Amino acid sequence: MSRFEQVENRICEEPEISSRRSDQALQTEDAGSTRKSEQVEPGIYKNSKNGKYFERPLVNGKRTWRALGGKHLKLAREEFYRRRTAVSAGTSPYAKAGTEDTEEEEAKTVGDTIRRYQEDNCLDGDLLERPPGTRADEERHCTTLLQCWDGIEVTNVTDRPRYQPKSRVKHCREFMAGDADELHSIAAELFKNRHSQVLGWQMLAEAYSGLRGCELLRWRANPGPEDPGFVTADGKSIRVWKCKNQHLNNPFISVNAGMASLLEAHRKWKAKYYPDSEWFSPGHEKDANEPVSKGALAHALRRVSKDRPRKIKPHGNRAFYAAVRRSWGTLDGQIAVEIGHSSGGTTLESVYGGVPPNWLSGEAPKLTWLPAKGTTAWNMLLLEGSSSNRTE
Repeated sequence: MSRFEQVENRICEEPEISSRRSDQALQTEDAGSTRKSEQVEPGIYKNSKNGKYFERPLVNGKRTWRALGGKHLKLAREEFYRRRTAVSAGTSPYAKAGTEDTEEEEAKTVGDTIRRYQEDNCLDGDLLERPPGTRADEERHCTTLLQCWDGIEVTNVTDRPRYQPKSRVKHCREFMAGDADELHSIAAELFKNRHSQVLGWQMLAEAYSGLRGCELLRWRANPGPEDPGFVTADGKSIRVWKCKNQHLNNPFISVNAGMASLLEAHRKWKAKYYPDSEWFSPGHEKDANEPVSKGALAHALRRVSKDRPRKIKPHGNRAFYAAVRRSWGTLDGQIAVEIGHSSGGTTLESVYGGVPPNWLSGEAPKLTWLPAKGTTAWNMLLLEGSSSNRTE
């Protein structure tokens, strides 16, 4: 019998992790804990809240939880057997690096947890390194959190109830334009100011593409075939980059009627005001040759929303895209692919709300990309030869 089989048999024989407990959800042994973990394999448990895998080893004579590294069962299984093999060989897989027979100390305060997170290079939920920009943001957030949480004991915050009940959660569609006419009326407010015109284009492009602001700001003015913003030869698709590696799910977006008209008008606007900029959304400083800042649209929309009955936020543009696609009978699974989600549509419902029942029965209003009553927002810019079509 191989060592691997011996370790596997030994694991299955341990009473604490036997398959007799796999029928029920295992609750942590701490009296006040509400975290539940279901045993998926002998010795391996899955947290029902975050989907991560854990084991239940004996550390310093105490049964406790230890993460197995992310949400991938195959990797968790490999790490689990590596640790069991180490235990069988008489070594501790929980000892600190550079020491012998010394078990890893548990974090006693929130500050200890934050500093350990920083020491591990701020890895993401799958234990992968973050991009430099995101890493810098995480370091800044840690510095801020340490000012308030450094001395707070972990036991005082573990498994605390949510501060915000679900009834108070607001979906993104509560902050989106109701239809194309309202969308263009908001963009027209941004077009009135010379310095915020680029933000009007950004808002419309986000609504027509379903992209986040940080994704759209990657578009180049004269892109190559592999660059974000490149329009294919048939004019029906645009190559894009998406954060969270979602461009790996779908690196293209479709050019709908609204986007086609926008690209035509935007080309004339940019040639007039920013002919030398290499960005689709050029910043105010022409010499810097950088795109507009990520938070500029949010600030501008707060200003515009003061005279409106409700707030309009940038992420509402993404919700507008989903609403238009849904109104034409497109299923959430397809929309999820279009905007880069890999959840099959479940994230759409949780973030953007459910689909009205009558829309599913063929009674959807079929929202348009272009205004049905007024003219396009860029019509006020008096761009020579630009389109002012009303509807699709």
